Amino acid sequence: MKATSRDTKKMVMISYARENPKTMIAFRDAFLAEGVQAWTDRDIKRGSQNWQGEVQSAIDACNGHCVLLSPPAKNSSWVGQEIAYSQAQKKKIFPVRIYGPVGQSVPLALSTAQMDSIAGLEGMRRMKEIKRIVAAIVKAR
Repeated sequence: MKATSRDTKKMVMISYARENPKTMIAFRDAFLAEGVQAWTDRDIKRGSQNWQGEVQSAIDACNGHCVLLSPPAKNSSWVGQEIAYSQAQKKKIFPVRIYGPVGQSVPLALSTAQMDSIAGLEGMRRMKEIKRIVAAIVKAR
């Protein structure tokens, strides 16, 4: 899905580490259940020559940026660049720690941000908290 300005009121960008696809899918599905399109890198056409432009367009078009934090996400240069670009564009950023200690999961750029956490939650408790977080993001953006 190419992000356009008409998608703005109903689109959230999700940043995550490639090592965490199941959690990203759970958040994406929860946003869809709330009637909000969730853009992820999986929306980039395979083999796209302009994938960086597609990421930038998605951030430009969204009105909320959900960042799923974990040690691999903290170490991802692309997650960091997506956060930096969102901050420069004055986008609302909603950090969620999905696992790992704070010091190993949260990048400096978000170290003072208020954030939610599903770290340590499993099964139905985890899904219930994901749905609560998503509902709160939808309301706040």
